[in-house]
Amino acid sequence: MNIEARLQFIHEEYLSRYTRKAIDTSIALQAPAGMTQLTAEYPILETETAADKTYLSLNYVIGTSLDRELNLAFAILKSMLMDSNAAPLKQALLESSLGKDVVAFYSDSMVQPMLGIALTHSNPEAKEEFVNLVRATLSRLAADGLDEKLVLAAVNSKEFELREADFSQYPKGLTYNMEVMKAWLYDGLPSTYLEYEAALAAIREQSANRYFERLIETYLLNSNHCSVVVLQPSQTLAGEKDAAVRSRLASYKASLAPAQLDELVLSTQKLLARQNTPDPSEELEKLPKLTLQDINPIAPAGVPTVEYALDGIKVLHHEVAAGTIAYIKLYWDTSVLAAQQIPYLELLARVLGQLETEAYSIEELTSEIGISTGGIRFQNEVFGAGKSAEGSYQAKFSARIKVMRGNIGGSLKLLHELLYGSNLDNLSKLQEIVRREASGMEAMLTQKGNEIAASRVLSYFSDRGMYEEQLGGVAYYRFIKELARTIDQQAEGLADTLKEICGLLFNTQNLTLSLTGTADSYAEFAAHVQELDLSSRAVDSQPLLSAQGQGVNEGFMSASQVQYVVKGYDYKKLGFVYSGKLQVLKKILSLTYLWNTVRVKGGAYGGNMLLRRDGVLLFTSYRDPNLLETLEVYDRASQFAGEYTADEAEMEQAIIGTLAMLDQPLSPGATGRQADRHYFEQITAEDLQQERNEILSATAGDIRSYASLLEAVTQQNYFCVVGGESKLKSASGAFGSLEELVK
Repeated sequence: MNIEARLQFIHEEYLSRYTRKAIDTSIALQAPAGMTQLTAEYPILETETAADKTYLSLNYVIGTSLDRELNLAFAILKSMLMDSNAAPLKQALLESSLGKDVVAFYSDSMVQPMLGIALTHSNPEAKEEFVNLVRATLSRLAADGLDEKLVLAAVNSKEFELREADFSQYPKGLTYNMEVMKAWLYDGLPSTYLEYEAALAAIREQSANRYFERLIETYLLNSNHCSVVVLQPSQTLAGEKDAAVRSRLASYKASLAPAQLDELVLSTQKLLARQNTPDPSEELEKLPKLTLQDINPIAPAGVPTVEYALDGIKVLHHEVAAGTIAYIKLYWDTSVLAAQQIPYLELLARVLGQLETEAYSIEELTSEIGISTGGIRFQNEVFGAGKSAEGSYQAKFSARIKVMRGNIGGSLKLLHELLYGSNLDNLSKLQEIVRREASGMEAMLTQKGNEIAASRVLSYFSDRGMYEEQLGGVAYYRFIKELARTIDQQAEGLADTLKEICGLLFNTQNLTLSLTGTADSYAEFAAHVQELDLSSRAVDSQPLLSAQGQGVNEGFMSASQVQYVVKGYDYKKLGFVYSGKLQVLKKILSLTYLWNTVRVKGGAYGGNMLLRRDGVLLFTSYRDPNLLETLEVYDRASQFAGEYTADEAEMEQAIIGTLAMLDQPLSPGATGRQADRHYFEQITAEDLQQERNEILSATAGDIRSYASLLEAVTQQNYFCVVGGESKLKSASGAFGSLEELVK
């Protein structure tokens, strides 16, 4: 893009017609008010217990957003104190047993940035002890000094993060624009948060001279601009709010004269008419848009994957221009585990890296990982079966290393230490981790109701969905909640179970290695792969998990005022096949039909359609005030598709929008992850080109032809809803079962 030409166009065609005015856009700063104390309530169900469900937070205002060095320093300090496995403030709070978990946040997008330290699943009477413990711990750290290696590891980790600039699924340009706003909104320079070299160099230079200790003293211990917030549960708040709204509406209606009521009805009718009226074509024509001539018909060239064997282990190399960073992944096939062992895999991913090892204390281990790598992370991943794979899914337990070239050998040694040297007999630490995991899952249930409902529906009909449900859905919550309840008696048994799983899992016989990076990075990796020193023995595969095979149609009740409504099925089981044209159908339904019916008319925050190659098709809503009405919308999707008409320009835009989702630019790390997925699922360049050809050739007739597919999917009547108790109970006849989400 020629930026100068675009700016000149904007100037000549628009801005030059206006007279510049000097406008004061400054935002007045909030004056320091000492220690402010606030108590508030949040709703829980009347049947829930209020014990251990209070949130306590201690919050500090930190300068202004225009100070780049200060804000970068506090982002590093927050990580040092609260994020790492050896974070001293985090450990002090966890060991106090005042709550089940701790979290911290640092927000530098406001004109007055804020650091928050929060204790979850606590009680109101713990407030004073919480505040005193935070202050005492900070005082000790400021007086005695922070561990030098902890400081170095935190600074190095932040530098790695800044230089890597991997924003996961978010477009880099969008992320940078948001960074620009952090200072520009408050009359600072747009470039303030795009630059970090000078600030980072200043921090690194001063870090050995009590730099972070002085920050603790100045902005935390001696703060005159802070707050303590107590957020406690109320079993009656939801009912009280509902009654207040109903009373207010009734009073308002009673105050209206008949003519005013008629006017209100008329305005509502006008709104509905406007919502049902398409935008005029002459207005739509004014919008700038691409054409198919602007689109490359050739699918983007995939990353070449070369398969090697090193020490008898299958190795994939994706040669990507990743500079001096190497992305290493190890995938262990979990089919060697029995069904009852599967839920423990998610717990294992949390445990590794949080325990001392034979060679390192937890403080030493955390510092070594931060100094030598960009992070080592464990997670569970599930892939589609692929064309020739046995079974309906491929489940992997993975380890991911991000590391600079020159440190690859050392990072592999660290991974070996984590896999084989972690002290799984540290029962008190296992107990703490289990309680924190249960606390975190409980919080996640209500925050991500759409994901919980989708996971549950998938478990009804998808073997892969059933596996994933054991690792992150309601099933996993029930597992970890029960384990937390009995952990004092079961800790030793848990340790034995984790040891057994590690013995079966961490084995070269069920391992695939992957490296994304340059040829030089691969050469260094190949020269040091023996540092992994992995065991090797034959292990038998176990049967894969199977879906429930029926639409249980559960409703999970919470104190929420909104619902998350999900419905779907496997279209391949109904005799349909995947085509790129289905992606166009998804785009059209999501951005026209579901947008207008679920969001615009229905008042939900969002409505979407999920579609996968393996046959999964789900309709989902997000923060939805409705329930039965939304299920009816899903059922009418086939009618919308069957009556769909579009001119050439409309179809062209739907096709371009579909390709925009597929052609998103990827970071080197994300490129490697995609290449791994394509390898396991056996998706070839020919498959991707065929999909693109099908998308480019999609017509309105193709969309109409999928009416039968949508009807067949919705007729299976597999659905799940997470939402408010009163709303679900009012529709109880639609459900196979109703139960509380959090028990």
